[in-house]
Amino acid sequence: MQYVKSTTELSDGTVLPAGAMIMIDDSAVRDPEIYENLEKFDAYRYLRKRERAGEENGHQFVTTSPDNLACGHGQHACPGRFFASTEMKVLFCLILLRYDLRYVPGADPPKYTRFKHHVAAPPDLKVQFRRRKEEIDLLHPKDGQRQQSPSVHIPKDKYLAFKSTASVTAIMFTYSRDIQSCPRILTTGRR
Repeated sequence: MQYVKSTTELSDGTVLPAGAMIMIDDSAVRDPEIYENLEKFDAYRYLRKRERAGEENGHQFVTTSPDNLACGHGQHACPGRFFASTEMKVLFCLILLRYDLRYVPGADPPKYTRFKHHVAAPPDLKVQFRRRKEEIDLLHPKDGQRQQSPSVHIPKDKYLAFKSTASVTAIMFTYSRDIQSCPRILTTGRR
């Protein structure tokens, strides 16, 4: 979502007034003619689409099309979408393997904001997490030698609370002792 900085007239005569909120129309992802059983979680939805003849390379997270404009399309497709996709997957794996996450016990269930087909977590949402015993050493899978992680020490028996779900993802970066070492998390874990 973006806000229009100054009143702008598009080539078709549409006027975007200053201060208006604009976003890409992603209603196709909620179109039952394109996607079946939208209200039901289906982890294999896109995998099955890729199994169709001629669609083997489509329906990936980074694929752009008129039906998937999350990263733009055509000449305006985001060139960083491949890096962003990999970065999100790595961080998601690290968070799932290293931490237990939960909403604050006893708190009211979060009220997510819906705007058309977009869903946003409330900015004051509190999430607790605690370090768990690592079953797989993702940073050193070959030699298994542990080195000091660049992130701050988090006790394994305590839940820590942070506001907003974005904070959980950002913890890998915000609480690093050495901000220059952050890219190491995404590669081999060594300088």
